[in-house]
Amino acid sequence: MTESEQYKELTVLTKNREMWEESIPFVSSFLSSESVRIVAKALWMLGEIGLKYPESVKESVPVIAGFLDSADSLLRSRSVNALGRIGRSDYRLIEPFWDRMFVLAPDESPDVRLSFVWASENIATITPDPYENHM
Repeated sequence: MTESEQYKELTVLTKNREMWEESIPFVSSFLSSESVRIVAKALWMLGEIGLKYPESVKESVPVIAGFLDSADSLLRSRSVNALGRIGRSDYRLIEPFWDRMFVLAPDESPDVRLSFVWASENIATITPDPYENHM
């Protein structure tokens, strides 16, 4: 399957929310793609799916968090975004990676810094206590 075909499949699935939960293994499989564009789309989707079905994406959270250290700023950005969405629903799932997320606050990329702020807003909306001594 070409990159374009993969992206199209993910885009179609994005709009088909009733299939999200059952598609988690399929979407997660794209995290090993060589295409930054495909991995970024999969990270974004897993974040959105995780907002609705946090327990169902639990196994993917460590892989998602692995992209916090990516050399590619888009992948760092999408990783922190995804963790923010998942953390909004269930902070416990992303808690082991919270300190690693916070390292992105002064990231060299403005997009990553903005994504960190956005992810923090998502998490702090429901679980503000972790920010007590950091903000």
